[in-house]
Amino acid sequence: MKLFSLEYGLFLLSVFYIFYLLPHRHQWKLLLAASLGFYMITVPLYVVVPFTICMVSYVAGLLIENTGRNEWKKAIFIMSLMVNIGILIFFKYVDFLTKSFFMALGALQSHFFQGSAFIAAPSPFNILVPLGISYITFQGIGYTIEIYRGNHRAEKNMGLFFTYLMFFPKIYSGPIERAHHFLPQLHERKTLDYELVSDGLKLIVWGLFKKLIIAERLSKVIDIVFQNPDHYAGIPLIFASVIFLVQLYADFSGYTDIAIGSANVLGFKLTANFNFPLIARSTTELWRRWHISLSTWFFEYVYNPIAIAKREWNQWAVIYASLVTFLILGLWHGASWKFVVFGLLQGVVLSAEFLTKKFRKIISSKLPEVVNNCIGVMFTVLFFSFSLLFFKAGNFSDAAMMARHYFIFTGDESRIYSLFQAFKLSGVLKLTFLAGLLLAVEYLDRNFDLKKVISRQAVVLRWLIYYMVIFAILTFGKFQQEQFIYFKF
Repeated sequence: MKLFSLEYGLFLLSVFYIFYLLPHRHQWKLLLAASLGFYMITVPLYVVVPFTICMVSYVAGLLIENTGRNEWKKAIFIMSLMVNIGILIFFKYVDFLTKSFFMALGALQSHFFQGSAFIAAPSPFNILVPLGISYITFQGIGYTIEIYRGNHRAEKNMGLFFTYLMFFPKIYSGPIERAHHFLPQLHERKTLDYELVSDGLKLIVWGLFKKLIIAERLSKVIDIVFQNPDHYAGIPLIFASVIFLVQLYADFSGYTDIAIGSANVLGFKLTANFNFPLIARSTTELWRRWHISLSTWFFEYVYNPIAIAKREWNQWAVIYASLVTFLILGLWHGASWKFVVFGLLQGVVLSAEFLTKKFRKIISSKLPEVVNNCIGVMFTVLFFSFSLLFFKAGNFSDAAMMARHYFIFTGDESRIYSLFQAFKLSGVLKLTFLAGLLLAVEYLDRNFDLKKVISRQAVVLRWLIYYMVIFAILTFGKFQQEQFIYFKF
């Protein structure tokens, strides 16, 4: 079910009305039933997968907490990790790993046996990946890690725990909620909070605006370049990649707004997932502002343990931890070598920023703050846009071709007039206007808190603004579109 569809709106409205009519002890049951039904709309049988992850994490949490011997705690903890990670690998990576293995084997046989084939690669399994499996698995793993560390008590109520992992607004693409943040909310009595419901509805509307007007209209134009990777270079390619960054942000943050808004309507608060990432002055800062629930999860459960384990390497421990963490984070995005490169590019630049931190601080101290900020933002946006070639392109070969053409500024296909040939003048103006509109609203919201500013206006003006945004969505929105980009991860 698409979160920007009429069906989802009616579904959320039905859950909303019934939820607040029920006594507290039955509210979570409605949420669990609604979440299971919501998940089973796609492939009903695949509900077995998140059910298994929930059960393994729930039982492991209880056993770890109630087992006195440390060696048994560790054994249970490792077994739960193996099962949960094993499920994730099977559904997301078995084809990729099998294909990569036989490619390496083929290269070896070609080198040592002069190309004589003795092992044929099997046909791909083509396993359908259950929606939201990464997010459910990461929440289950984070839960067991915190219990193993003694930072959180195991949840005794199985139904509440299942509701935590399966809560329908966040099940497909997060945010990745921590148990200590969400489980206590399930124990609270929920009564209708007008302000929270109002904030939630506004978030949903703004999320729809970002997805249906900005993200979708940007997507249809820049696909001209990404679907013809050998036809463009230089300026058109740079322009398309920067606009794709804006599109990706509008799409994913739009989903997050709808998810958080939906939770608000039901009285729950989810973790903020974005903090104005397009103003980041370095890649390190960008990853503190982009997909925050995922980046902090990786920082706490992957980066920190690696850096601590290798602390005798001094600064190289940080570099090693960064490269490994972002290699895994790249693979998390998809079972493809293009995502491996995407992750490694982030790790390399983060390592470079760490090694040059003192030098950059000296240079920046000699520049006016506004100049320093502009240079930092421009570099960050351009680098991240470049790395997104490996995110957006259809395959690794196309991404590599576009990367080679990115900094070519000679030839007809790389010049400014080819930009207008690719997008036409109206397309360039449309892309610039939509990207500028999003950035302008973000700027105003960051500096003036638009929600508070609008709420202080007269009733007539306030509702006029709301109706204008809704009218724009209904008039200019593209409803017959694919799901959110991050749903496939």
